[in-house]
Amino acid sequence: KQIDCAKKHGALAVGMDIDHMFDLKGNPDICVGEEMAVKSSKDLRRYIEYAQMPFVVKGVLSVHDAYKCAEIGVQGIVVSHHGGRLNYAVPPLYVLPDIVKAVGDKMPIFVDCGICSGMDAYKALALGATAVSVGTHLIPFIRQGGAEGVAARMREMNDELRGAMASTGVADTSSFDPTVIHRL
Repeated sequence: KQIDCAKKHGALAVGMDIDHMFDLKGNPDICVGEEMAVKSSKDLRRYIEYAQMPFVVKGVLSVHDAYKCAEIGVQGIVVSHHGGRLNYAVPPLYVLPDIVKAVGDKMPIFVDCGICSGMDAYKALALGATAVSVGTHLIPFIRQGGAEGVAARMREMNDELRGAMASTGVADTSSFDPTVIHRL
């Protein structure tokens, strides 16, 4: 039903968030009035086949899960830990290079969680992300200034990214050098 709705409204892709199934007490969470439930690889494959458009899975935090996504036909993944919902979950940027090395030639790899500035976007792109997603960081901007508040913050973040790229000689988003980022 949700895939059909997305198609009807001209979506370019559909997907599923796999890192938000339960509340913090282990009960199925309720999101937009719908009880969340665990989905198997078989369930996801059925959705992918039904969609007949790019299908993206959000919540991938390991090379193993990235391989499973590629195996079942997912066309893109989002490396994410649902905004740090689980204390001590591995930060997405920490596992991103390994995931990119494993499946980056098979699909686009997006990353979210903690992207709050152009410099954060720079780090993710330098580590191999195809693109970044910004969510929670923008909530105060939409509350204070609506769509224009968000647009203004996005312009600022793009300017920050452009400045970091200029300072490091990165000509465009396909020219990042991962050696500018070092693990401590």
